[in-house]
Amino acid sequence: MELLRLILMVFIVAHHFIVHGLKTAGYYGPDTTTMGLTVNSFVIVGVNGFVLISGYFGIRARWESFLRLYLMLVFYALVFFFCIWAYTGEVSPVHFLTRFLPFSHEEGYWFIGAYFLLFLLSPLLELSIKYLDRRRFLMVLGVLGFIEFYLGFFWPSSVVNRGYSLYSFIFLYYLGRYLCQYQPPDVRKRRYLYLFGYVAFSAATAGAALLFNAVKLEYTITYAFAYSSPLVVGASVCLLLFFRSLSIQSKPINWLAASVLSAYLVQEQVFFRNYIYGWIYEMREYYHDGLKDMLFVGARVGLLSVMFVITCIWLDKAREYLMRPLMKLLLRIDVDGMIRRAATRLSGAENHD
Repeated sequence: MELLRLILMVFIVAHHFIVHGLKTAGYYGPDTTTMGLTVNSFVIVGVNGFVLISGYFGIRARWESFLRLYLMLVFYALVFFFCIWAYTGEVSPVHFLTRFLPFSHEEGYWFIGAYFLLFLLSPLLELSIKYLDRRRFLMVLGVLGFIEFYLGFFWPSSVVNRGYSLYSFIFLYYLGRYLCQYQPPDVRKRRYLYLFGYVAFSAATAGAALLFNAVKLEYTITYAFAYSSPLVVGASVCLLLFFRSLSIQSKPINWLAASVLSAYLVQEQVFFRNYIYGWIYEMREYYHDGLKDMLFVGARVGLLSVMFVITCIWLDKAREYLMRPLMKLLLRIDVDGMIRRAATRLSGAENHD
């Protein structure tokens, strides 16, 4: 699963490079290409895959988990704040202070905002799952899935917002938890079936994207590449089950995967994003719609995505080393214990009443 995390982050980075860098995946109209739509269809599973993994293992909403995420977000927010300050010479005290409020002032980090809300709700979600047998679990998934696909895909609404929402994360969390508790039999024997399922769903997404692009371009984003698309969700589930069927034990992989979120945080910072996306767009001078040219540019973007993720991971390991004393200091605050004691007192007061 940790190897899957690494691959999914490469997918997310490649998706952003194709969409916002090359601008060939239908999001910017005139620059859309067949290759861009096809490749994006296979890497669009990145976000859903991350949330499915969180549901598969379950989120443990502890002080240490919150602290690690918070310090990582604040660190990169401050680094790029000072980069902008050094580059422009302008500084806003309000903007500086909001760097310490990454969950409410995420500045494009829609994933972080939604994931933090999922983090806060995870104890309630886990409590509800505790009392669900398999039949009731399927009923809950059926209701959530109906809303996810009906309101989020066939009739896109602001509630689901094409998958860019807390609601979609809750649905995927429950789905991942179900896959963990009720795994299909003989999962290892069916690994190639799951791999075929991922390829088939992704190919169907590519076909839909090409069809929508020929009919009406805006449908490509609304339907083909929506995170709430049944095809995208199906591909994400199949990829998760395929990696679940593998038996890989590797401490280096676990060590690298622990810092993989840093690639998303670095890439989506405005200061960095504007620079690197402009640089990638310049690759289009080698792009003349010939298959050989498209494969050449695609290979460069793929290699760049891998190198980018690995570089960010190493940078984050340096960040962890620098912030270790602060982390140890803040961990002395027993927030988990405070919450347990408060809950015990409230429970005692209710029983007394």
